[in-house]
Amino acid sequence: MKMNNFLKLGLMMLVLLAATGAAAASGGSSYSTATSISVPNGDIDIWSGTCKSTGDWYKFTVISGDSCYIDLQKTFYNAGGSMYLYKTSTNIDAQVAHPTIDHYAYQLTSVPRIKITKGTQSSYQFIAGRNYVY
Repeated sequence: MKMNNFLKLGLMMLVLLAATGAAAASGGSSYSTATSISVPNGDIDIWSGTCKSTGDWYKFTVISGDSCYIDLQKTFYNAGGSMYLYKTSTNIDAQVAHPTIDHYAYQLTSVPRIKITKGTQSSYQFIAGRNYVY
């Protein structure tokens, strides 16, 4: 039985809230030392980590023109955390401005970066995908 994408996204968000099933990752400490993650094409995946005081950086490969989707755990966001998708070290393509709004960007570079910064909470989860439509 094939699940529709909207239901699939809902289930992924439930997993985020339950804090289970996420791949553990330790982000790099800067744009140039970002940790590589494998962001699926046509789907989304979940990662978790503990944010350093300087923030956590992740990088992944895209093909020119890919649509990239990002979102951040609501409790982490509500505790002052933030998430940005960088095209270059100074050019932000997308920002998680609210955890219930979709965050998309079309990438023109081959290795965009995600930066996560903490507020009063250190542990976080986030989702990312390429060319994902629900």
